[in-house]
Amino acid sequence: MRVEVGEIDAALTGLPEVDYAVTVGRPGPSGAQVLVSYVLPAPGQELDPARVQRRTAELLPGHLVPAAVVVLDEVPLTPVGKLDRAALPEPVFAAGSGRAPRTPTEEAVVAAFAQVLGLAQVGIDDSFFDLGGNSLDATRVCDRLGAALGTTVPVIQLFSAPTPVALAARIEAADTAGQPDSPFAVRLPLRTEGDGAPLFCVHPAAGLAWCYAGLAAQLAPGRPVYGLQSPHLEGLEDAPETIAAYAERYVDEIRAVQPSGPYHLLGWSLGGFIAHAVAARLRETGEEVALLALLDADLIARDVAAPEPLTVGELVATLGSSLGLPDADPALTAAEAAALIRTHTGAPVDAGHLDRMTAAYNGSASLLAGYRPPLYDGDLVFVTATADKTHHAGGFAGWGPYVTGAMHNHLLDVEHDRMTAPDAVPALAAVLDRHLGDDRYLAAS
Repeated sequence: MRVEVGEIDAALTGLPEVDYAVTVGRPGPSGAQVLVSYVLPAPGQELDPARVQRRTAELLPGHLVPAAVVVLDEVPLTPVGKLDRAALPEPVFAAGSGRAPRTPTEEAVVAAFAQVLGLAQVGIDDSFFDLGGNSLDATRVCDRLGAALGTTVPVIQLFSAPTPVALAARIEAADTAGQPDSPFAVRLPLRTEGDGAPLFCVHPAAGLAWCYAGLAAQLAPGRPVYGLQSPHLEGLEDAPETIAAYAERYVDEIRAVQPSGPYHLLGWSLGGFIAHAVAARLRETGEEVALLALLDADLIARDVAAPEPLTVGELVATLGSSLGLPDADPALTAAEAAALIRTHTGAPVDAGHLDRMTAAYNGSASLLAGYRPPLYDGDLVFVTATADKTHHAGGFAGWGPYVTGAMHNHLLDVEHDRMTAPDAVPALAAVLDRHLGDDRYLAAS
C-alpha cells in the first residue's frame, strides 16, 4: 500500500520519547491493509503504544493515524543495512478498547460488527470502516441486526452512522429523516455529519455509489458526503441517454442539498466524465466549483470500440470480489445471481436490480463512444491507477483541452477496478483531504 507515510513518521519522531519510526501497510483484523507504525524509544524513555497512538491522533488526520503502534527493541536490518520489513513483528490491534455498550441495541450493533469483521472486541465509538469494514460487510451487518432486533436496518443508516453508538441511536429513534428508504436511491447519504460543503461522488459504470462508503469514513471529519447513483436502478425512471443528461439530472440532486457553491465533486471511471460535465454545467451558471476530482477517468476509453455486452452472470463474475462472490459462475441467471448475493452478503438485491446494473454497465461504452467533454473553467485533480497499465495510459494528459485551470495528477499504486478498495482508501483520502483544504491535514504536512 503506497501512502504518504513520511509525515506519519515525522509526527512520531517529533515526540520527545520517540527516537525512530517507520510506518508500513500490514493486513488488519479483517484482512484489509492498514497502517502500522514501528517505533524505537529515545534513550532513557519507555514507550506506551496506546499513548503514542493517542498523541498521533492529536497531530494527524484520522486516516493517517496508525491502526497499531509496535515498540521495537532494535530495528531489524538486512545484510546490506536496509530495513528488513519481513522481520518486523506482527502487530497487536487494540480495536474495541473504548467504551463498552450501555443498551441492548448498542450490544446488538457491537456484536454484529465483531461477528462480521472477525474481531474479538469492538467499542461503541469504533468506526465500522476504520475497523476494515467495506460496503459489502455493511450489508451483512444490517442483515444480522435486522434479524436480531426484529426490524429493518437499511444499509444507508450504517453508511451515515458508522459507529455503534450512532447507529444504535438511529435505530432506536427510527430516524430516517432525510434518508431514502432504499440503498438504490439517486442521492445516497454516506456521511451526513458536518458543517462543511458536501462532497458529491458520482458512480462508476454499474451505477452504484456504495463503493464510496469506506472513503467517506476515511475523509477528515466535518464534511458531509453523498453518493450519486444511476436513476434507473430502482426501475422507477429511465436511465439518461447521454453524459449531458446524467449531468443535468445530478445537478438537480446536488442543488436539492446545496443550493449554491462552492461545490466539491468526485467521479470514478465513467463517473469522472459525468462529474466533469456536472462541474462544467455549474460553472456555466456562474457557480464556484472548489474541487473536481477524477479517479482514473480514461479519455482513451471513449475512442475504443465497445466490447461485447456482458450477461448478468458475466458481470457478477467480473465484479465478483466487489460483490462478495469471488467464485461466481458466469452462467448464472439474474435471479440466481441475486439469490446468491443475498445469501452471501444480505444485500437487498433482486433480479431487476442486477438487470438494470448490467444494462448500465453495458451502456457506459455507448455513452462514451465519440464523446467530447465540454470545456470546464476551473482546476482539475486527477488520480491515476498505475498498477493496471491498460487503464492509465491516456488518462491525465488527455484532459488538457477540456480544462482551463491547473491540473494535478496523483499516482495510486492500485488497479483501476480497486481504486476504492480498503487498501487504497487511506492514500486516496490523503490526496482528497489535501485538495479539500482540510486544516488538520495541512497542519501535519
